[in-house]
Amino acid sequence: MRYSLLILLLLLGLSSKGSHIIGGNFEVTQKSGNEFNVMLTIFKDCSRGTARLTDMYVSAFDAATGAEVVRVLIAINPGDTLALGDECYSPPSLCVEEYNYLDSITLPNNPNGYILSAQLCCRNAIIDNIVNPDQTGMTWTVKVPDPAIGNSTPRLGRYPTAGFLCLQQLRTLDLGAVDPDGDSLFYELVTPYTSPSSPPGSNPAKAPPYSPINWNTGYSANNAIIGNPSLQIDGNTGVLTCNASQIGLYVFAYSVSEYRGGVRIGEVRRDMQLQVLPCETNTLPTFVAPQTLSYNTIVREETCISILVVDSNETDSIYVTSEFAATPGYEGSTAPSSIKKNGFGSVQGQICYTPNCLDVNLVKTMAINLKAISYNCRHTDTITESLVINLESINPDVEELFPNVFTPNGDGANDFFQLTEPISIPCLNDFEIRIFNRWGTLVYEHQGSDFSWDGNYKSRETADGVYYFIINGSYTDEPFTYKNFLTLIR
Repeated sequence: MRYSLLILLLLLGLSSKGSHIIGGNFEVTQKSGNEFNVMLTIFKDCSRGTARLTDMYVSAFDAATGAEVVRVLIAINPGDTLALGDECYSPPSLCVEEYNYLDSITLPNNPNGYILSAQLCCRNAIIDNIVNPDQTGMTWTVKVPDPAIGNSTPRLGRYPTAGFLCLQQLRTLDLGAVDPDGDSLFYELVTPYTSPSSPPGSNPAKAPPYSPINWNTGYSANNAIIGNPSLQIDGNTGVLTCNASQIGLYVFAYSVSEYRGGVRIGEVRRDMQLQVLPCETNTLPTFVAPQTLSYNTIVREETCISILVVDSNETDSIYVTSEFAATPGYEGSTAPSSIKKNGFGSVQGQICYTPNCLDVNLVKTMAINLKAISYNCRHTDTITESLVINLESINPDVEELFPNVFTPNGDGANDFFQLTEPISIPCLNDFEIRIFNRWGTLVYEHQGSDFSWDGNYKSRETADGVYYFIINGSYTDEPFTYKNFLTLIR
């Protein structure tokens, strides 16, 4: 009775049962001939409670008959703790512990090959996509060919530190493996195995075939995480893709099959779970300024417009640019100053524009197109805004520009016939004035709007009376002719 009780206690001690197990996989390396190194890696969720892990049994079964050929008890070897996160987001308190079980086994030549298995209970109780997860065990398997072929299994690598998903954000995880023998690899999502015993996960492992876990309604191997797209894996590269639509914790599994000469020779499976988190909500940048989109200006008057772009994601990189567009077909206008600035969270600057006479004549309106591009680790957002500057002509009242009477008597008042406000009239070009007496004699002429007639002709005073003048010129490059009478009184 005492010996029976002792044996029972030993078996209970060797029966591995630990909640919060994420998954795991095998790696088998052929050292030489029939000697192999076997490593079982188990991933545990270190942020949710504790899991009691002990030494593990690994059994090798004939792949055709299911007969157990080898059984080894492998000591536990705690590995590293991996904090999950990437350059964009580090989920708080989300981490994975690695446990490695490594030993050597001898496998006789066998044309049927082998299935190596290990079993454990239990999964995380809060998994959303399977039935009764805390009562659902795990079976890890690897199919190895006849040792006479000479083969080592693919290296799946460590648990990805970016092993989480963000709600409604397209995410990719590279689960690509490396095959030491150069065999071709094919990846496929599969349904994880549970363990066949009750309670599940008792050591040693039972013989194959193994039962799949029970999916909750709406879930399957190819729909383990619902989204657009749902969880999927590239069969050639092992890149996992998903745009998850629901927050939660989800289990899935994938297989990596080895092909040599077009023949499938082996397969390794990995169980995993992915948590879908809200992560950071992405928001579009906004133009806080300008608040007005239409401006009026006149020739040679500077107009400055303030620009301010803000992104509530303060770590986003923002790049703001501008370009202008004038009347189609006209390329000669004066360009506004441009903005090309970048910053984090916000960018501010200004655009200034001083139209010239040619602009006022030919352009009339100036469009300034603003573009702001916001970058972060997962998103590139672009917003645009268009401004319009209306160019107003200063059409002077020509009659008010020229006095109709002047008195060249040397008293310092109105002694010259000249423009009333010559400095305040921009865009007055190609100006020519000619003055005639009543008999049609040209008594004065001048090129330019800076003319100033003192009432003399050939250095002699002209007589009082009415004179006639003709002005030819252009305003904003539009030609004009103006004729009128002038009275000279001394």
